[in-house]
Amino acid sequence: MKKIGYLILAINILSCSGAGGGVARTSSLDISYAPKRVERVIEERKIEERKEKKEKNEVHFFEIEGKDNKNIRLIVSQLNDKLRRDFWKYDSLNETHAKLVLDSFLSNGKNGINNDDIQFHHSEGEYNGIINISHGIRRGSNLYLGDYLNPESEHNPKSLLSKNKPYISVKSSENNQLRIKSLGNSGENQWTSAYLQAIYQVLDSETQKEVRNNIIYVGNKSRKDINTNYKAMLLRSFVVFEDGNISGKTGSSFSAPRVTRLAYEIKKRYPFLRYNQIKQVILTTAKNNGSLDNKYGWGDVDFEKALKGPGAFNLGLVEEEKYYNSTKDKIKDEYGNYYMYVNIPSGTYTWSNDIEGGLKEKNKADEYVKVGKYNYRIPGILNSEHNYYNPANFRKDGKGTLILTGKQNYTSKTQILDGVLNLQNDSKSKYEILNGSKLLIDKKDVNISNDVLNDKSVLEVRKKLKVNNYYASANSKTIISDDIQTNSYVQKGELVVQNDGKQDLPKITGNKKLEMDENSLKNTFLRVEKVSDTVYQIKDKKVKLKDLSDGELKDIPSYNMNTKKFFDEYKDTEVLRNVRNDTEAYALERIFTDNYSSFISENIDIQNEIINNNISEYENVMPNSVFFNTYNSFNLNDGKKYTLFNRRVSGATIGIKKKVFKDFNMGLSLGMHNSNYNFFEKNKNNIQNDAISVNLTGDYTYKNIYLLSNLGYSKSKNKATRYINDGSVEINSKFNTNTFNLDLKAGYVLGLTENLSIIPSLALRYMNTSIGHVKESATDTLMQGILLELRNNTINSWYLSPSLNLVYKNNKLTFINRIGYTRNLSEDIQLNARMANTDFKLVGKNPNKNIFEYKGMIRYMMNNNFTLASSLSINSASKIGTSITLSYIF
Repeated sequence: MKKIGYLILAINILSCSGAGGGVARTSSLDISYAPKRVERVIEERKIEERKEKKEKNEVHFFEIEGKDNKNIRLIVSQLNDKLRRDFWKYDSLNETHAKLVLDSFLSNGKNGINNDDIQFHHSEGEYNGIINISHGIRRGSNLYLGDYLNPESEHNPKSLLSKNKPYISVKSSENNQLRIKSLGNSGENQWTSAYLQAIYQVLDSETQKEVRNNIIYVGNKSRKDINTNYKAMLLRSFVVFEDGNISGKTGSSFSAPRVTRLAYEIKKRYPFLRYNQIKQVILTTAKNNGSLDNKYGWGDVDFEKALKGPGAFNLGLVEEEKYYNSTKDKIKDEYGNYYMYVNIPSGTYTWSNDIEGGLKEKNKADEYVKVGKYNYRIPGILNSEHNYYNPANFRKDGKGTLILTGKQNYTSKTQILDGVLNLQNDSKSKYEILNGSKLLIDKKDVNISNDVLNDKSVLEVRKKLKVNNYYASANSKTIISDDIQTNSYVQKGELVVQNDGKQDLPKITGNKKLEMDENSLKNTFLRVEKVSDTVYQIKDKKVKLKDLSDGELKDIPSYNMNTKKFFDEYKDTEVLRNVRNDTEAYALERIFTDNYSSFISENIDIQNEIINNNISEYENVMPNSVFFNTYNSFNLNDGKKYTLFNRRVSGATIGIKKKVFKDFNMGLSLGMHNSNYNFFEKNKNNIQNDAISVNLTGDYTYKNIYLLSNLGYSKSKNKATRYINDGSVEINSKFNTNTFNLDLKAGYVLGLTENLSIIPSLALRYMNTSIGHVKESATDTLMQGILLELRNNTINSWYLSPSLNLVYKNNKLTFINRIGYTRNLSEDIQLNARMANTDFKLVGKNPNKNIFEYKGMIRYMMNNNFTLASSLSINSASKIGTSITLSYIF
């Protein structure tokens, strides 16, 4: 009788346990309020992103020590040895409990296992990760439930905790474990016993929440023992069932490792989920009737559904994360609202389940359950369980992308704090797009039966969107490819249209007067037509160059009759729909870029500089020498014609000069040079050039007459990057250029004194430059229509260059001063271009027609073998060149 009386007392305590968890207060946001209200609410939602260490996906298996302790240690040692080598080659082990548990884990799952993730232990320990516990003894209830409690907590019944070891409670404030425990199969000393129920029932509601936050108990329906009634009972809020069997044996010992394997797979598929959130996924995707069941808890585990993400944002489960230091400020706002918070630092992940809110059937009657010879009264709902029947909110953080393909049936709030949330199905949630993040409507038409708030962020609509109310603050961006239908529409930021030419241009329809500035549309060649107060239609703006003023035309560096012909002949403006710039003239300047023609022009000038430097260095090294030369060139000032243009050149040349016979020398040199071209505009465009060149040079002296010839070839690899749409779209291309040059030079050496001479000379150069096929590419498929293609471009150039050298020699030093003039005899550069199946010409910066240059050199004879020379040149195009040459006389 005494024993029965104790159990009745325990059940009475259970029926009135704890203070209620309740439902957190929710705040609502009227979409049509003043901007100050919007800014205040947004400020309250801001969260500082926490950089979290990437966790390993570790799984630990515990086997309890018993009478046969030595044998268990041997089995564990053998298992770990096999785990490190090959999972499937340990048949020599007996059909022990430990082996069957591991077999159950390995037999469930198709994605493979990283052997290093799995460890077996012969006793309990302080490990992080997913922990499988498939054994149970009477004291085990204290070990895995009671020991988790903090003995110093004012909530804990110290009389029950006096014998508990506190080592687990040290880590109770960090979300670093998920314990998956078998519910047990047999008798009074197992997990369905009155002993365990008695411990749990006397805890207050807060402590009940805390002790269960990282535990899942797993039962087995198919195992039938005579003395056991398989029920979750009071542990229902952290119990699921799975019919585990292995080698003809069944039991919860083999159900638990199957759920452990599921947790492992979820962590592998969604590495950003914390351990408590893995528990949330498993519980919210289990099959149930909408409430916590006294027999089966959350119900039967659904492996397929759990691998598709959460099935609900459940307030009771989310609330359990409040005990962890790292998530306290992430999961709760100052209004008391709880959020499932995920931080996806990079990559793209998909949740494909329909996502619900709380459990459905809250008002349950008490139930009387007979276990053995005792009757238990199970309350329909514990105070600690109320929040399971309410929805939580959702927060998405991190630079990565989360795709939601199922229906979002929760009516609570969704906040996007960073990165992209891609919504591909209907939703009942209220959306707040914050901190520069993006909500993307894609793949199918979407109906949001709630409000969307866009604060200084981005809403991108690629498919039709129906939304209750939409509010976009100043400095926000609304990008639309398809129609928006709304009750009320307030847009204070930018509007951008993206159109692939296959869709009709979008329209915005409201039940109330639309509030937007028609000038907020950033597409240069589109316009907003106000059909009525509640309907705005996007229309094409027909543009031809003849419609632009002379002042606008002169700002287009590539404007000519061929460009005008492009617009006259190409009637379809679809190719221009996605262009965004401040003015039409500036947009045309970006489309018909002068970058390529300016680059070729400047590259020809640079080739001239490099060739001049190579010939000059060849002339000034002694016969029978090998030499190494470095050359650097840069702008003294930014260019002012057309675009502000700058470039720098650096490279080196190695060569040999050999005396063939009296008064005749020949030389061979190989050079490598890198050029970087920056077009300083509103958006910085750039072309990088890497060139390799070879030159064959010969010179002959007859009395005072000096003759020289040079034949050269240069091959360049070029990488061009330019930007349109205010820098948001990057366009790239790679192409080659090949240059052949032939130089003829004649001079006369006039000695003024023993040390001083003057050398007047005249040089003629022919240069042939061929430009390889240029085909631009862009990651933005909507901009394909304005990409350029250049082909069949060859440029022939002629140069005539008189010069005067003044040479002074004094012992080991030689000083050379050169004054020269170069006249470009060639035509201006025009490149054959094609865009949108229309041919036209591109022009840009023309090569310099007249160049005056001064060059000073000093050469020092270090000894009989080594000579060091340095030079500095400056020309009328404000370019400076520096050169250093080291030569060895053999």
